[in-house]
Amino acid sequence: MKHIELNSFGLQASRFIGVGIISAIINYSFFYALLLFSPSNYLLSSAIGYLAGLLAGFFLNSSWTFKNKNLMKNNITHYLCLYVFSLLCGLFFLRILVQNFDVLPEIANIAILGLTTVSNFIGLKFWVFKIYNKNE
Repeated sequence: MKHIELNSFGLQASRFIGVGIISAIINYSFFYALLLFSPSNYLLSSAIGYLAGLLAGFFLNSSWTFKNKNLMKNNITHYLCLYVFSLLCGLFFLRILVQNFDVLPEIANIAILGLTTVSNFIGLKFWVFKIYNKNE
């Protein structure tokens, strides 16, 4: 039983990383493109990029990573709450890195992507997509 649970966890973690890479590319692409047009507004650029990545991740994680068919009915609120919380924490730390430590926004945003990736996987696995299927 433990072996199956570990395999399932590993598979989900691997898929989450794949989805995360896709979402991160979308996130950073939006962030960087918007930053080019409005360099002084790195927080807004980061927030919009984050939301673009969130949308991509939402569909991929619900259908492929965690295979949750009832996401729209049961878990959308939890999903959005987790990601809004993660966004706010990410923006908070981004601002600290840029304003207090003089890190370039382009670099600081990459560090924030790492932080939010870890917190999002934990939140998705153990709160949003908590699966009760013993056959997994």
